[in-house]
Amino acid sequence: MRSEPLPLVAGGHTIVSAPIKGSFGRTITFADPDGHQVTHHDRT
Repeated sequence: MRSEPLPLVAGGHTIVSAPIKGSFGRTITFADPDGHQVTHHDRT
């Protein structure tokens, strides 16, 4: 995962929570164009 989620922003997604290091690796939460929130972990 990049330090700045530029492809997500360019794709019309809103960043809800900036990337952080968590117990599941780097984590980011974004909203799709319909407003659904998605959390992505770069490893499990």
